[in-house]
Amino acid sequence: LKVNTTLRTIYIFHNDITDVGMAALADMLRVNTTLTDLGLHQNLFGSAGVALLADALKVNTSLTELILYTNLIGTEGAKALADALQFNMTLLTLGLDGNLGIPEEQQAAIYSLLISPARAAARA
Repeated sequence: LKVNTTLRTIYIFHNDITDVGMAALADMLRVNTTLTDLGLHQNLFGSAGVALLADALKVNTSLTELILYTNLIGTEGAKALADALQFNMTLLTLGLDGNLGIPEEQQAAIYSLLISPARAAARA
């Protein structure tokens, strides 16, 4: 997937992806310029894995949708995603529902980052 030039959407559901697997996906996202949608519903990664993914999002310029429903992200993983959104201006949709340990107010703060005027201005 690092050299992919055609695949735009990947959904990997119920595949027991752990933090180790997230390291490989993060490596791919750092260099892939074609993938726009990534769905990772109901896997087994936690805050460490999503922190790797968040770090890759800081430099990724193609991903517009990232769905992370029902994983083990927690507060620390949510903080990493919020930090990544300060750098990534292309992500438009981020799904976090079903992740235990992310308080509603933290989730709302992340969603407000996605619709902030600064992000809209950066995309214009």
